[in-house]
Amino acid sequence: MKVLLWLLKQVGVKHVPSFDALRKVQSKVRDESGVPTINWMSPKGNAFSFNDPKKLIANVSFYFSINKKLA
Repeated sequence: MKVLLWLLKQVGVKHVPSFDALRKVQSKVRDESGVPTINWMSPKGNAFSFNDPKKLIANVSFYFSINKKLA
């Protein structure tokens, strides 16, 4: 992510946020979206993280219903 922000600045994009500012916005969006991240450990000891598929589908459905009403 830091490389992408650096690249945007190098090519002259205006108003590129700092890395810390971007992380704060990402955290806020994640908290407000209501889609929890599930941390899982496999029987072999491998760690996995994924978003709850049921919540993702619910959020997408809600998003489309809101946009359909606004259109």
